[in-house]
Amino acid sequence: MSGASRKPVPTQFEKRLGRKRRDNEFLYAQLIGTISDQLNEALHKENFSRADLAKKLGVSRAYISRIMNEHPNLTIKSLIVVSNGLNRRVLLKLTPFENSSTAFEDD
Repeated sequence: MSGASRKPVPTQFEKRLGRKRRDNEFLYAQLIGTISDQLNEALHKENFSRADLAKKLGVSRAYISRIMNEHPNLTIKSLIVVSNGLNRRVLLKLTPFENSSTAFEDD
């Protein structure tokens, strides 16, 4: 079998990490963190303070802070409202997991 490439066997750590990356709570927290990072980056690029954005949208600064600080109950509507205030639009893209096989599913 010289020259034939074999698929590497995942370690126990890689198996556990693969399961973790598919865990709904982990994925949810990761998505909320990403959204928060992107909103804060847009706020900075627009040269707005949270108070400026709140005033522009006619909402409280506390409302903006909850959304910008990884609020666990962020709604799509709230995300769209804040994104519009930051001159941004929301795009959603569903992609397959990098490793769509079940190799990481079993111990």
